[in-house]
Amino acid sequence: CGGHEVFANDISGGYGGIAVWDSLRNCYIHQNKIFGHSAYGIGVGWDINGGNRFSYNDVYNNNIGIHIMVDLEGNVTFDNNKIYNNQYGAYLESGDEGWGGHMFYNNLFTDNIVENAYETADALGNLWDNGEVGNYWDDFDSNPGYPNHYEVPGPGDGIDWHPRSTPNRPPHMPSDPSPEDSTTDVGIDDDLEWTGGDADSGDVVTYDIYFGQSSSPPQVETDWPSGLYDPGTLNYETSYYWSIVSRDSQGETNAGPLWFFTTAPEYIRGDANGDGVIDVGDVVYLINYLYKNGPPPVPIEAGDANCDDVVDVGDVVYLINYLFKGGPPPSC
Repeated sequence: CGGHEVFANDISGGYGGIAVWDSLRNCYIHQNKIFGHSAYGIGVGWDINGGNRFSYNDVYNNNIGIHIMVDLEGNVTFDNNKIYNNQYGAYLESGDEGWGGHMFYNNLFTDNIVENAYETADALGNLWDNGEVGNYWDDFDSNPGYPNHYEVPGPGDGIDWHPRSTPNRPPHMPSDPSPEDSTTDVGIDDDLEWTGGDADSGDVVTYDIYFGQSSSPPQVETDWPSGLYDPGTLNYETSYYWSIVSRDSQGETNAGPLWFFTTAPEYIRGDANGDGVIDVGDVVYLINYLYKNGPPPVPIEAGDANCDDVVDVGDVVYLINYLFKGGPPPSC
């Protein structure tokens, strides 16, 4: 790769999955599924000069999930990977104290058959946390270092000083949409709102927003920071589709359902009954709505003759003044 990215691939069923060696540096390998290999899922070795990073990969059902081989120089970082159902989760034959060691943090090691991780006698100086966050180990409670730290098996010197007590949980599925799903007569200036968040208090959650007039709406925002979004002024009497994908700071995602709504037809402010003119019929319509359980104006803004964002007796008085006393017309 040499400064490039390798991402979003399914890599399966061979001798090895992804191998980085022979002086390749500054590779960013992320969001891949790497599985079913007879040797290794990720292999790193032979004269690497550093700066390589492996993040947010699923590495499973391999003989060795991550194999750091001999003659490896330069620090390699592994973070936020899921490493599971391999014979060995990680097998290290090399370290590099002079370069600061290879770093593993915020990874999940579970259900690996022989060991979650193993260091040979030559694998010295590797870092199993970043000084604040370590890894989740499903065998932590049976490890010699429990409950204070995790001692990596083998004759190496690896210690995770900050092991995670629980695995990362995905963010909440987006819910409680506003406008509600299948709503009609939505205002053309309404915002989109939803509920998200995460069960893990330390995780920051962002959102990918998909929005448009197609039932497969395009992505319009990436890593949006909140559950409130202004889509701009919409068209009258138009159906819009939208969905939200939550993403936490560990790279876990949770996609919400597809929602849709339809905006209100174009209206004349003050034309409460929607007949295209402003007259005494609109006064009667508002009185029926306010005091006799009659239907609301459609859209509700049509009944807001005085532009104060509510429909009440003030709008009745405003229309009477306009129609019979020379008052100003409804207009915002």
